Amino acid sequence: MGASVNELDFIDALREALSPPSPAGIGDDGACVDLRDAVVCTDTMVEGVHFDRSYSSWADVAWKLLASNISDCLAMGGEPVSWLLNCALAGTPEVRGDTGLIAGFRACADAWTGGALPLIGGDTARASCNVLSVTVLGRLQGPVLTRSGAVIGDRIWLDGDVGLAAAGLAALREAQAGPAWERAVQAHRRPAPPRARANPASVHAAIDVSDGLAIDLMRVATASRVGIELHGEIPGNAYLRGLDPDRVDEWQLRGGDDYVRVLVSPEAPGAHCTAIGHVTGGPPRVQRRHGSGVVPVDTGGWVHQLDRD
Repeated sequence: MGASVNELDFIDALREALSPPSPAGIGDDGACVDLRDAVVCTDTMVEGVHFDRSYSSWADVAWKLLASNISDCLAMGGEPVSWLLNCALAGTPEVRGDTGLIAGFRACADAWTGGALPLIGGDTARASCNVLSVTVLGRLQGPVLTRSGAVIGDRIWLDGDVGLAAAGLAALREAQAGPAWERAVQAHRRPAPPRARANPASVHAAIDVSDGLAIDLMRVATASRVGIELHGEIPGNAYLRGLDPDRVDEWQLRGGDDYVRVLVSPEAPGAHCTAIGHVTGGPPRVQRRHGSGVVPVDTGGWVHQLDRD
């Protein structure tokens, strides 16, 4: 925690670094945006629930929060064009410097969008714990992609590795050390962007993998009223086996924070996409080929428990 900074100084720092002057920039009661073919995605991260600053810097937190929203936008078939930031802060976050919030937001925008993602507004407040929320506005690049369009016979594709972020979190919690774990730890702290944009014209359904591959596949199956059968090796499997072969399914199927996409399409939707299964008839379920048969997949994953008072 650095020296105290007031709300106006914080907003000025955000404006200087992330919001180029424009009618849609920071400085008025609202931002003017073009909402034709719009995609709107929002996500919130709460300290102690979604992030632990003993494992991640403020820059890491900022990167992951913005990346999670950009990934959602891409999964809907959108291209991010601007974003808003709400901060409810318990103290003074590290704002500037390589490990500060602004550096993390800028680095993420550069990596995921080439820097073409202006901050256009938001809000700041004091709170009893640190809560940050981002809303990304995007524009459809073709038909909207939802979870409900999967067709029997379609193939299930992934546009990146899954399970690395969960392994990285395990490494941090369990004080695993050594170069072998660095890739996983980095995946947890700063998820990488897709290696190639998918072609939405060939995609029938899509979902961002953030709560765990199995539970997110089940969401597609339920919305589309189909079954899903997995076969072959899931991207990232070989690397994770080298870390701990007994935990690969735990990390790949029930981990989270991957921010890659499941793309349901009869053909490869991108050069860097890997087929991991196909769509079958209902009822909605996720199964995995095992020998000459199939076995059910545990579709547990990250789900908030909203307890009643």
